[in-house]
Amino acid sequence: MLPIKKFTDFIEQNRLFNRDDAVLAAVSGGMDSVLMVHLLKAAGYKFGIAHCNFQLRGDESLADQAFCKALANQNNVPFYTINFDTQLHASQNKISIQMAARQLRYDWFEQLRQQHQYNAIALAHHQNDAIETILLNLVRGTGIAGLHGILPQNGLLVRPLLCLTRDEIEKLINDYQTKLKAAQDKEKTLSEANKEAVTKELIAAQTELQGLGKKIEETRAQAAKDISAKQNEMLTPLQKKVREAIFAVAKEKNLSYVFDTAAQESNNLLYTDGSEDITATVKTKLGATATAAKPAGKTK
Repeated sequence: MLPIKKFTDFIEQNRLFNRDDAVLAAVSGGMDSVLMVHLLKAAGYKFGIAHCNFQLRGDESLADQAFCKALANQNNVPFYTINFDTQLHASQNKISIQMAARQLRYDWFEQLRQQHQYNAIALAHHQNDAIETILLNLVRGTGIAGLHGILPQNGLLVRPLLCLTRDEIEKLINDYQTKLKAAQDKEKTLSEANKEAVTKELIAAQTELQGLGKKIEETRAQAAKDISAKQNEMLTPLQKKVREAIFAVAKEKNLSYVFDTAAQESNNLLYTDGSEDITATVKTKLGATATAAKPAGKTK
């Protein structure tokens, strides 16, 4: 279970932001920032996700970027991302890669905050980060001033995860992933059961349609026979010979055909699907000697 009350109490006690404020969540794709997203969503805060691609880890950087976009879509919140040439910025400003990445991301976060009117920028530092900072400050000899470590709030930068330790975050993420996998497995089982039921319905419907299709084909074939018989009754002896010749040539050439009795009077004997002119071939088969007139038109 997510520690929603502990999370919201820490925010309220440290006055990080109000319930109706809009928060820009800085999300790297690591478990700390991912947990922060889930807590913001579960607690009902209005927020957007910002992700920086520093282009320092090749395909891994692209994978993190795609993951954060999917996370935003999953939670139905705005998503912002940018690709930085971190090495170039470090070289041009003669600073370390770490410092270059820090400058680039904080400058961009502030631009987004102003542009989209967010009230705060949420960072996913936890208690262990704060302790490590204190120890590092002591080593550097910063004195008492360095003992505060990482503060919950620094201007509009807020750190709502300082209420949790790294171990707590890891356990929460592992528990969440376990429950998510169980839910996905259950959904898959239900999906397969539904799929099987739908498949049976489809097979039954297909069988019924096949039976109906067979009946339609039988009816169509019988109708074609009746129409052909009626046409033969209406043909003159010459037209019958022409038709027989067309049938024979079309069969030899593997062509479909259309017999047009009106065309016989002008010796237009092009009765195919339009792919080949068989007029001359048919006339030869009929022993015709008349010059073929221009075809009346192809029938497709």
